[in-house]
Amino acid sequence: MSKFFILFLIFFLAQSCSIFTRGKKSTDSGGSVTENSKRRYKLTDKAGEFIVYKENGLKSGDKTYISKREVLPFDDDSTKVLEQSVAISKVGVLSKKMKIMRPYKSQYAVWFDGKKYTTNMTLNESSRSLVVKMKSPEKQWNGRKSFNFPDSKAIYCFFTQVLECTAITGYFKKAFEKGRGQMNFYLIWDGFPYFQEQYLNIPDSIFTKAKLNYDGKNKNGERRFSLNFAGQVIFFLFDEKYNFIKKFWISQGLSMVLSEK
Repeated sequence: MSKFFILFLIFFLAQSCSIFTRGKKSTDSGGSVTENSKRRYKLTDKAGEFIVYKENGLKSGDKTYISKREVLPFDDDSTKVLEQSVAISKVGVLSKKMKIMRPYKSQYAVWFDGKKYTTNMTLNESSRSLVVKMKSPEKQWNGRKSFNFPDSKAIYCFFTQVLECTAITGYFKKAFEKGRGQMNFYLIWDGFPYFQEQYLNIPDSIFTKAKLNYDGKNKNGERRFSLNFAGQVIFFLFDEKYNFIKKFWISQGLSMVLSEK
């Protein structure tokens, strides 16, 4: 077990004996994507095949929403973690009308050629900035930096938490009912600056303007949403019960599909 994963366990056990309220749905009306859950996906990209474990939920008795993610080789016997993240947001209200998630803290680690690279982000509310601490074997990716939020009135979502962050606003529910809908917000690259090394043509910035569009149903009855940002498009598909089941990032040769085993 990696030291990084042990630190995650210590952090969350210190927060609560029970991290998530198992079996209980969150109180928003955004759809089942925000339910407390743990799911397994098969990820395929240009580097090969992998397993992704995603776990989401509200911390018991709190308005803190936590998303955990691990990427491992596609081998049931493998315990080697290749990528790992935790995104923590505070559930609040925007303009007394819309429920939102306010990004609060994130931890991200990735292993390149067996070497560990980490980045930690924390919200500084007094200065309205995001403090980023990096640690890696390379000199340029070490130390502490602060980034100001570009728009005080905008909605912000961690990239690894984008579906949950947008769902809690009620966007998905309204889009399903009306058959259309668009949401504008900013992505926060919680894997910055290492996401920019893994993916092609990703903006070299911690904040990126984005919009999420509802594209309707396909011939299989799946509901499709498209995330547009910086000339890139990611497609997210949901089943008839509004469960997130598939993701396609065509320009990166990446697909992620729900896997029961």
